[in-house]
Amino acid sequence: MAASDAKVLQKVHDLVKLAASGDTEEARNAAVSATKLMKEHELVLVPKAEIQRVEKMVEGAQALAKQYKDEKMQNMLVGGVVGLLLSKQLKF
Repeated sequence: MAASDAKVLQKVHDLVKLAASGDTEEARNAAVSATKLMKEHELVLVPKAEIQRVEKMVEGAQALAKQYKDEKMQNMLVGGVVGLLLSKQLKF
């Protein structure tokens, strides 16, 4: 992750925390700013459970790929699983 990416994520984090503050006007402004920043940098929120599910599937694909010695076959298996994940998650 580039340093600028980390700064953007930190800024969004700070704004979200501020949006939970007791001052209604400040919270509203922070929420609007966080939303604009997320849209500008094409950021999305992903539930932690979804990240863990994807990690588990990728680990399974990597374990399956290790059963095959041919690097091309390994890449094909991992690529197939990633493609499947994307096709089910990204609906255009």
